[in-house]
Amino acid sequence: MLANISGIQELELDPEESKALAGAAGEVMGHYNIAFIDDKTTAWINLGQVMFGVYGQRIIANRARRSAERQEAEERRRAADADPGTQRNPNTPAPPSRSNVTIQNPGLPAVNMPPGGL
Repeated sequence: MLANISGIQELELDPEESKALAGAAGEVMGHYNIAFIDDKTTAWINLGQVMFGVYGQRIIANRARRSAERQEAEERRRAADADPGTQRNPNTPAPPSRSNVTIQNPGLPAVNMPPGGL
């Protein structure tokens, strides 16, 4: 579900993973009688916990893959810049600006900050 929505290949689940996770989450929730929360709210909390458990590792894997791809692209650009006989592919994105620093925290959008912080 989330793999299709986000386009992130690491988030794809096989049917057995989905079944196992749903069953385990249901088993745990069955041991708790939460009287002050209605059933609908409990179901939403359960869904959030299951999604976090299932997709958390996949999101980390996706971030690692994208970081490695960016690093490889930067190394190729540097190698091309070092060799005057090599022409850069015009479709290759320009290197990141040296004037701003991008701060990335898991689960939060990236923030561009000037060097040295605010």
